[in-house]
Amino acid sequence: MSIDLNNGYNDLRPHIGHKITCVCYGAGGQDPDNIALECEDCGMVLIDFNHSDEEDGKEEEEMVACPACGGPGALLGQLGNLVHYRCRDCGIDFYPSVVIPAEAHSDCDRIEIEFDALHWFESATDAEIIALAECGWGADRPADVVAEHFSDDVLKPLFDFMAVEGLTMPDNDDPVGYEVHVNEYAAMVWLRKHRPAIVDKIATTLASRW
Repeated sequence: MSIDLNNGYNDLRPHIGHKITCVCYGAGGQDPDNIALECEDCGMVLIDFNHSDEEDGKEEEEMVACPACGGPGALLGQLGNLVHYRCRDCGIDFYPSVVIPAEAHSDCDRIEIEFDALHWFESATDAEIIALAECGWGADRPADVVAEHFSDDVLKPLFDFMAVEGLTMPDNDDPVGYEVHVNEYAAMVWLRKHRPAIVDKIATTLASRW
């Protein structure tokens, strides 16, 4: 009988000085079905773990609800400050801890920062948000306005870098600039929920350009 983890001290005391071995059962190699610590003197399994149980626990820990459809999101990994998930139902990529993901980088790629643009969207005017949508959500002046909003906050390292006197591109003498990109899908999800009137204005504005 395995030891009780809540009473491990007393359960292990009788095995002091005994020969304890780590053994595996089931499939061999690097992924056996079960791994156990056994006391050879007593012929007793002290503690054991099943491979499938551990994998199930890991999967449950990494699953989060998709903000779009509520389906299960599987962990893809972490890039910079953002932890990326992908919904197994609708297939979108999302970031649970970030509402509106955005990214800013210097033209020379020496500085790259990922951040949450939510605060800008909460305070921006309708015209500013529509202009951002019109420019494709990045790489233009309306997107620079988003970055400037965070110049004394999360994007301060970027603006401090840009302020270096005589900073030029490595392959020519052009001054180093920067680009900003906002996640369109996340922005539209937030706008539909919190500022739905702007969504209609964006659709009307974009439709008139064609």
